[in-house]
Amino acid sequence: MDAKDLELHKLEIEERKLEGELEAKRVALEADTKLREREIQLRSLELKLRKEEIERSIWKSPIFVAIIAALAGFLSSIVAAFVEGYNANALERQKHEAAIIAERNKLESNLIIEAIKTGDTELAAKNLEFFIKLGYVEDPEGNISTLIKDQRSIPVLPASKESSTTFTPSSVFGENSLRPISSLSQDSPLKTIGSAIGRLSILSNGRVFNCTGALIEPNIVLTPSYCARDPVIIEFELGLDGKPESRSVFDVKVEPIEVDENIGFALFEVMGDPSRKFGTLGGDFGHPIKGDHLALFHAPGNGPLLVSDDEDCIVVGPDELRSHMFKHARDTVLGSSGGILVSRGSLKLIGAHYWGAGRSNAPWNKAIKLDTVVSKSKTLDARR
Repeated sequence: MDAKDLELHKLEIEERKLEGELEAKRVALEADTKLREREIQLRSLELKLRKEEIERSIWKSPIFVAIIAALAGFLSSIVAAFVEGYNANALERQKHEAAIIAERNKLESNLIIEAIKTGDTELAAKNLEFFIKLGYVEDPEGNISTLIKDQRSIPVLPASKESSTTFTPSSVFGENSLRPISSLSQDSPLKTIGSAIGRLSILSNGRVFNCTGALIEPNIVLTPSYCARDPVIIEFELGLDGKPESRSVFDVKVEPIEVDENIGFALFEVMGDPSRKFGTLGGDFGHPIKGDHLALFHAPGNGPLLVSDDEDCIVVGPDELRSHMFKHARDTVLGSSGGILVSRGSLKLIGAHYWGAGRSNAPWNKAIKLDTVVSKSKTLDARR
């Protein structure tokens, strides 16, 4: 073997040696990779097992169990309270509905009694028909409507004392001077003033009471403020001269236009156009002068408009406690509140009757100064 062959042989041996080393490293690397993959799998399995163990331990934890029990108790108490509250509310609703039905039945009974307490079948029929139209008296079977069609069959009660033609005064100064407006002569200027004065019938708190009202503007009626408290229905009657054909009834909005509790007056809107037939008070207002002779127009009960105008009817003097009022000696009856006081000499509108001496046996009544009402009222001031 020559030198060249020997060198080639050495190179081949070196090459096979390198190949052997490379193969050994490759085998070692594969074994190491498999080992690491196995370690990773084992680590992953370990983590999974620990996670499952932790999750199982949460449900077994006394604290967690206590929390769950507390939440369950809280939720059950909420449900129980809701059910109990619902049942209590249902019971209260039933009681409330029963009370409303009972109150309505009581109101209907009172309305029917007041409607027929006229001594007049025609007037009773009109009253009943009015309450049915407004829905304050129910008539599902039409029994009341049948009676209205045949007015002779309507049972009526005697009218109250103040609605008869013989009037019982609550305050009298000197001799009783109360008389119906029909007793005035046709050409009397007082009769013209009286045409704008009528009776307010007010349903409030289940009963009907009366105050006197006056058309101070074409569709505005003036009355004392205490007549404006919680009204449900208000009617305004004019043409109370004792003749049925003269009488007209107007609906009044129950929400007052203006109320002044300090001065003591209220203004309501009258539906329709009452002034077209009956006029208004006019605008000739005067100041009360001590000793001035007065005439008082007032509309009590269901009777005609009354006037008191004898020589004992005078301005007594100012009210020392209330500058917007004055004292007067003028015969009054129940329902006179709001009656208009007129100076017999000047025919000026002086006051509106407010307070009767019958309450305290005082030697005088009290009235609101009309010139004060006009000057202080925002509603009336805006119209002038």
